[in-house]
Amino acid sequence: IWVYGDSFRSMLVAVVVPHEENTRKWAESNGHSASFSELCSLHQLQDHILLDLKAVAEKEKLKGFEYVRAIVVDPLPFDVERGLVTPTMKKRRAQLLKHYQEEIDTLYKSLTRRKEL
Repeated sequence: IWVYGDSFRSMLVAVVVPHEENTRKWAESNGHSASFSELCSLHQLQDHILLDLKAVAEKEKLKGFEYVRAIVVDPLPFDVERGLVTPTMKKRRAQLLKHYQEEIDTLYKSLTRRKEL
């Protein structure tokens, strides 16, 4: 998971690369049969992951502004080949932002629309 906070916005978003085996177990118990990539695009999986993140945030007594409010679920792991992590597996934040900028902008737009309703 990579959590991103824009200093001009009041909410956090994240990019999540789910564990494939756990995702398949979730899919099986929820009546979904598809490729891992297709499962990652399901809104139901995104909602499930967000609920898990919320439960962890509540357990750890995080403040409301520290909660992740929206996510992108990517089946591809952060890897050196795409320049998203270093050879020692440290996340390269600037490259992650550049790679996921379009998805992050979409998340923030959808959060803004929901907030206005």
